[in-house]
Amino acid sequence: MLRRTHTSLLRRLKRKRLSCGSGDLLNRVDPSYAPSKAWFVASLIIAVIAALGALSPIPYITAYAICVAILAYIVLAIGSLAQT
Repeated sequence: MLRRTHTSLLRRLKRKRLSCGSGDLLNRVDPSYAPSKAWFVASLIIAVIAALGALSPIPYITAYAICVAILAYIVLAIGSLAQT
């Protein structure tokens, strides 16, 4: 009984969503999550290394400081997409 009610409720919600038009497109996008502390700290450490590499000569990092900063942003983005 409960499963039947649940299934019919989902069908009604789907019909309602489809009838809302293009404004409902944002509601269908998967939600993003807050990054866990580990992802945030890892991203912060990489960003600090990139900033230090841009300000002082560090072998291999100074030449690629922008790439390292972009890597920090990518790590933070992955952390916000991962469900914890």
